[in-house]
Amino acid sequence: MAGEREDRKKPCHTFARTGNCPYGAKCKYSHRSQGQPPSQQSRNGDGRRIDEESKKPTAATGKTNTSGNRTTASSAENEFNQWRYLVPKIHTSAAPLARQLGKFFQDASRLVGKESSVMQEVIEKLASDGGLHRIREISDQITESIAPPQEKVIFETQLVPLFRTLSQENVVVSAVLEHSLGIIHNFLYGPSGHRAIAIFRLAANTLATDFKSLSNDNATAAAIQLEGTVAVLSRLVDLNGAALLNTGLQEVVRAFDTIFEDLDDDLSARLTVARRYLSRAQRRLGLASTIPEATSVSKPAVAPATFIIHQDLPGSLSRDGPRHDNDSENICNIQIMPTTQEILSSRQEYRPVNDPAQWHLQGPEGVFDRQFRLLREDTVGQLRDAIRIELDRLQNPGQDAAAGRGRQQGARTYTYPGVMIDGIKVDRWRGFEFELRFAQPGRLRKMTVKQREEWWESSKRLQADALVCLLNLDGTAVFCSVSDTRPKDPKRGQQPPNPPKSAEERTLFSDAEFAFATLRLVSTEGKDVESILARVGSTSKPWQDSLVEFPGVLLPSFQPTLLALQRLSTSGDLPFRDLIAPIDPNTAEVAEVGPPAYATSPGFHFRLRSIMGGQNLQLPVRGEFDIKKLQDGSTLDDAQAVALVESLSRSLALIQGPPGTGKSYTGVALVKVLLDNKAKANLGPIICVCYTNHALDQLLEHLVHGGVSQIVRIGSRSKSEILQPLNLRVVAKRIEPTELERRQMGGLHHKLKGDLEQMEQLLMAHNKADSWVSLKVYLEDYYPTHCAALFGVDEEGWETVHHKSETIIADWLNDHREPQPAREDRPISALQSVDLNSMTCNERAKLHRYWVRMNRAQAQRKFQAVLTSFEEAKKQYDQVKQEADLRCLQKANVIGITTTGLARNLDLLRRVHAKALLCEEAGEVLEAHILTALLPSVEHAILIGDHLQLRPQVQNYELSSENPGRRQYSLDVSLFERLVQPDDASSVRIPFSVLETQRRMHPSIAQLVRDTLYPNLLGSPSVAQYPPVAGMRRRLFWFDHSEPEANADQQQAVTTSHSNKYEVEMTASLVSHLVRQGVYQANDIAVLTPYLGQLQKLRKRLSSSYELVLNDRDLDELHKAGLESPAEGDESKISGVTKPELHDAAVSKTTLLKALKVATIDNFQGEEAKVVVISLVRSNNKNKCGFLRTSNRINVALSRAQHGMYIIGNSRTSDYVQMWSDVLTILKNAGNFGTELELQCPRHPDTSICVKSAEDFQQMSPEGGCNQKCVHRLGPSVCGEQCPEPEFCQICGSNDVKDTEVDFIMGEAYREIDLEDNPCIFPQCGHFLTIESMDGLMDMKKHYEFSPEGVIVSAKQSSEPFSMDESKTCATCRASLRNLSRYGRIVRRALLDESTKKFILWANGRYVRLAETLQELQHQLSESMETFKGLKTTSAADAVHTKGNRAQQLLKIRQLDTASRYKAISTLRGDIAGFLSKVKKEEQPFQKVWEIVQHARRRRGTTKDFNFDRSVLQTRGFVLASALMLRCDLAIMSDFVAVWQSKRTSASPIAGSFQLDSSQSRQDCLALINLAATQPMVQVEGHVFFAQYAILECSTTTTELAVLLKEEAEANLKTARTLCAQNPGQTRGMLEEIESVEEMLRKSTFTSVVTSEERRAVLAAMATELQGTGKWYTCENGHPFTVGECGMPMEMARCPQCNAQVGGRNHVAVEGVRRAEDLEAELAAMRLGD
Repeated sequence: MAGEREDRKKPCHTFARTGNCPYGAKCKYSHRSQGQPPSQQSRNGDGRRIDEESKKPTAATGKTNTSGNRTTASSAENEFNQWRYLVPKIHTSAAPLARQLGKFFQDASRLVGKESSVMQEVIEKLASDGGLHRIREISDQITESIAPPQEKVIFETQLVPLFRTLSQENVVVSAVLEHSLGIIHNFLYGPSGHRAIAIFRLAANTLATDFKSLSNDNATAAAIQLEGTVAVLSRLVDLNGAALLNTGLQEVVRAFDTIFEDLDDDLSARLTVARRYLSRAQRRLGLASTIPEATSVSKPAVAPATFIIHQDLPGSLSRDGPRHDNDSENICNIQIMPTTQEILSSRQEYRPVNDPAQWHLQGPEGVFDRQFRLLREDTVGQLRDAIRIELDRLQNPGQDAAAGRGRQQGARTYTYPGVMIDGIKVDRWRGFEFELRFAQPGRLRKMTVKQREEWWESSKRLQADALVCLLNLDGTAVFCSVSDTRPKDPKRGQQPPNPPKSAEERTLFSDAEFAFATLRLVSTEGKDVESILARVGSTSKPWQDSLVEFPGVLLPSFQPTLLALQRLSTSGDLPFRDLIAPIDPNTAEVAEVGPPAYATSPGFHFRLRSIMGGQNLQLPVRGEFDIKKLQDGSTLDDAQAVALVESLSRSLALIQGPPGTGKSYTGVALVKVLLDNKAKANLGPIICVCYTNHALDQLLEHLVHGGVSQIVRIGSRSKSEILQPLNLRVVAKRIEPTELERRQMGGLHHKLKGDLEQMEQLLMAHNKADSWVSLKVYLEDYYPTHCAALFGVDEEGWETVHHKSETIIADWLNDHREPQPAREDRPISALQSVDLNSMTCNERAKLHRYWVRMNRAQAQRKFQAVLTSFEEAKKQYDQVKQEADLRCLQKANVIGITTTGLARNLDLLRRVHAKALLCEEAGEVLEAHILTALLPSVEHAILIGDHLQLRPQVQNYELSSENPGRRQYSLDVSLFERLVQPDDASSVRIPFSVLETQRRMHPSIAQLVRDTLYPNLLGSPSVAQYPPVAGMRRRLFWFDHSEPEANADQQQAVTTSHSNKYEVEMTASLVSHLVRQGVYQANDIAVLTPYLGQLQKLRKRLSSSYELVLNDRDLDELHKAGLESPAEGDESKISGVTKPELHDAAVSKTTLLKALKVATIDNFQGEEAKVVVISLVRSNNKNKCGFLRTSNRINVALSRAQHGMYIIGNSRTSDYVQMWSDVLTILKNAGNFGTELELQCPRHPDTSICVKSAEDFQQMSPEGGCNQKCVHRLGPSVCGEQCPEPEFCQICGSNDVKDTEVDFIMGEAYREIDLEDNPCIFPQCGHFLTIESMDGLMDMKKHYEFSPEGVIVSAKQSSEPFSMDESKTCATCRASLRNLSRYGRIVRRALLDESTKKFILWANGRYVRLAETLQELQHQLSESMETFKGLKTTSAADAVHTKGNRAQQLLKIRQLDTASRYKAISTLRGDIAGFLSKVKKEEQPFQKVWEIVQHARRRRGTTKDFNFDRSVLQTRGFVLASALMLRCDLAIMSDFVAVWQSKRTSASPIAGSFQLDSSQSRQDCLALINLAATQPMVQVEGHVFFAQYAILECSTTTTELAVLLKEEAEANLKTARTLCAQNPGQTRGMLEEIESVEEMLRKSTFTSVVTSEERRAVLAAMATELQGTGKWYTCENGHPFTVGECGMPMEMARCPQCNAQVGGRNHVAVEGVRRAEDLEAELAAMRLGD
């Protein structure tokens, strides 16, 4: 009866939604799930009902599918839900469980044996306050008066389950539960250990009693109890330091020791593990163990014992049912991207292990299944987990912020909250897209548009094709990728038909408040389109979405491969099935691989002519072959020849190529041979596959250089210029489509256009589903009666008259004329047949909402159908276009493609029917990628690689073979490695060839990998002839140090990367020393490191070094027009330093970074360099060497160098790795190890130079040599200068050389000079002098302080402007002396002066041209005023107000300028703005040098002040540019006001009024006046401009403000006249302009002011002088000025820069003025311009 009553109750919505109800059993509603009998319900300890099918979405309960329905939770999850209610909540009192306490711990013990998610939840609950409260209940029962029978009950029913729970293997090894277990064990220990003593004493007493009366039936149970107990005891002792001194606990341990002493041998052997636990506790407590070791019993040989932990299979095969809606036993039913249920699921995904016996599929299908699931888990699984973390953060915003940031960083995501979808569109080429916006990151809101653009670009966020997820708080996730909306290159014919206008374009950076991005769905199937449509314009829950970006993750990098595996699983058409995935486990250990199928025809043989230099040699597939002829007649070495023959003779061939053995060379030879036999064997094109684009480019370039023609490369990411003409896109353009293809493309194009138009209409209908027009159409189709009632004639023939049709529905909704009786609202089904006018207001609103919802849903369905049609047509269109590609590929000899590209173009390549495939670096390619590359048509596959070098990279460390606890997955084991050395009995070992002769490494370097990995590796004779490393005593050395890495003392289990500042500085100093030798060219030196963190710091450190530039080592000449900007690729740009743009010449910078290869070890496989410096980074007390613990990565690091290699690292950290230990032994035995690095001076090779730190390089080896004076050299000079050629030897040189006069002071020849006292210096031009003569030539005493002995003591502090009279050159030939380090400071200062002078020339010339152009445009505006009729009119009631700064006001004017009257002058304004930015003081050479030096000093921690005389900064150009900008803006505004006023009084007046607020402009005028303190001309302009702006505002206002403005204008004009009177020579042309403004002021009218003729003459004179007709002088302070006409001074004036007196009288200059002949000489040879 109770069940029947329960059935009649209505369901409790709270319980149905949350799985819990606050009223418990007292609730009057039913707590039974729909369709569930009452018998399946139970009660928890508090009496509340617990539904076994509860769907509360917790970490271990049911999930929500995409439709919002709850899925059934697993049985383990349901059990946990019941159990967890017995754990009291925090800060709440709970009644003791009493007799239910035993069941509580028994259930916990059972649950931890279930799935991992439940296990973790149980331990977490036990570690909570409530769980510890339950544990306390056990200890509270143990008192001194407790009877032994009661002790036994407590032990067996409560303690044993608790111990079993805490000692469960998965619990103990779980890293995530380590903290919780620590809490529980510490609680068990209790205050002073009293709780632990009581609990374990009870356990020891009970077990001792049990073992005394032990029988065979209960022996096993007792042994298990003992093992669990001592396991927990041992861990408790480990975790509690106080336990070591606890005598009571020692007594307990002795009690357990007594139990073991009394056991017989059989039982003792059974308790080996328990004995081990107890021994550990005894050692910790300092107790000697008396337990004898178990003796082994001889038994007959039997098969080894195995213990298999069977996995929970996928989908319906799982013992607990499917994990979620994307869990299936068939991989073809699995969506690539995770579903919402999958994201919310707490159950671990099915991961197939290595053992095929545990797979649910066998043979090739099992291989496909395993590779798909593991690869998806490695890629998509990372995304799924990241979204789960982000969703948890969104749903729990109160969590610890720091912890949240840590998780987010670990998941590698960027999150943009508050996302709103603004609109939807369908692009002709990209399909369905939608635009969204979100708040601009805070620091970007105050940036300019350009700065925001640079930030988004440099951060590489939300770039084209980036994978993102639109995440809602309810867990709904929609995966998208960022669309590339930039206009395509019109040269390629790919420009979109309607490119967006720049003014309307909304981008990430265009707006200060919001960022805009356009996305496209990963898949338009399912409900994602509906979900996006529902979000458009949604206001019900605004700002609930977040955008989650996965930086660096591109969908094309994994999706095509996963789709290809699904397809492969369905078709099963895999070549070499019996070799790759044999079903028969009895296959022989080494399989016999037959020849390719195409080579099995009778009499077939391979022609080898192409590699035999034209000789006719043939290789029979079967039979004898004299390989000696091939070895002698080809360029292949013996091992390469053998490998080629074996590879041609096997259908599946493997070639192992150790470092430097010529894998690519052998591959090229194989391709040539295959092409020789292409026609005979009907091979089709040879497909060459590589994993990376870089490796593919290298291989194809080798083929091109080897003479192979007809190569086609597929893919757009090639960086090779050689391969650009061979790209498929380029080649296919030359193939014309057939007529049929044209017709089909035309028809499909028409269909696409029609679908686009239809979708646009449907989108409009969807967005306006609530409009009266749309609803009328909907009602006409579905509810004609309602439509007639609203819009037509009623049943009685009456027609309702509506003056506005758009208000019909609104009037009906708001019609309250006939109050309706109160009643319950009727359902929609009833309202559909009810008269509209009889409905209540609520019913009308309800029905209206239904109409809108259904109307919108109908539009969505139609849109989805048309979108599907559009995408199908687009797919067909692409397939037709691919026909040209297919024809291209069929004509090719070689097709080059990456593995990902092959998966993406699988349909196309399947149709090529290629029979031969060659894969390079196969040991570095995931097996999944190789499987998809094996096309069904392939009959011959050649895999070239080295399984002892880098393995494939995986993202999830748990799936890596490097993870000791997860080797069962080994996703990073390539197919190449699995076939060469299989790791299980079911795999087949394939015979493989090995290359043996390396041509890269010097023998001493090669020994490191030969003695450890390649015992048969030989060296070519050429490698022994390598020269020694310049500047180094040894070519191979391990520099050992003990400086710790960053954060070495932090107890963190995982970190994204590591760095070591000491190694950064040491590496930078070492490579700087190597570069200084002048021997190594760009890319000859490589710096390698295992970590990205160190790589970033190395790049920053090396790119900040200007040594090469400032020492003139690698540059032919210094760029005199400006100074260098930060190196390209440097991510940390110097703040405030921008690229100079003087003379519009591109300025480049050479740094150490550009002279080096800097890379991670993983990205340097296949590369080499003459000298390699390796920074190992790791240096810690834990001896953790990180990435470099595997021999594969160590192998790559040690095998990149040719001439020399230097390792910087802590040997103690690395020595624990076996291979490093072997390497260190080799290095130590050869003397190539130490804590001091020995350098070698090229001039003093016997001088000992040892460095221990980065600072030592500068002290011990300045300029790459030593710190001693050079002796006994060909042409001695101070150490650091380049030694001359042998022809300049003082002893054996020619007489002409010896007779050269080298001492201008004494007139002595070279043969007479004592080089010990007076060494010589040799410029590049060859005109050498003694150092005394050269010092005199360079005027060294002017720049340096010398001691009485003639030694330089210090540099003089001189930064006078233009202090260098000239750039010092050779006295004989006038050649540059910039290559001499001794005079570097003088030369560089001269270059700075020269750059500054050219800066002045350029600035003056540019100003004149801009000013003249402004004059002309002003004149044109004035002449065209009467005929202009293009202003936008306004209504008479409207007024135009222009406020804000000048730019905002001009923008308003341009909006009103419908006829583009101001287009030309606005363009000029942009040019002036550009000029203004280039003449700022920050852009001037001296200032830029100061900025760069300051930046370098900050980076190196230098605190000493550094400054220079600021008077060298030329501010005149900036002041003139500012004045010119004000003049230009005034011209536009004044003309506009004049035109407006003239049109208002004309025959066709403009309606409305115009008001101008010039307050900001007048402030700008005052700022200009202050800025031009020493320039009277500009000061006058500032005052005149102020007056003009004031009068301008007066003409647009009638307020009292006009009176004040006129007064201010008068005052400024008066001041301007005074300045003209005081400075008549410098203010020519301004009086006429002042008079024009004064006239306007008197007449209270405003007219546009045109520049006076006198000012035009001034500008013309300036232009003439700048063209070289005038003469240049400098004032007493060094500032340049010109004198026109004859070029001789005739009148007095003031310097426009510093107001010093200049000029002169009667052709005689005033004191302090001097000719600037250097400027005139440069001007004559210089083209002024932009």
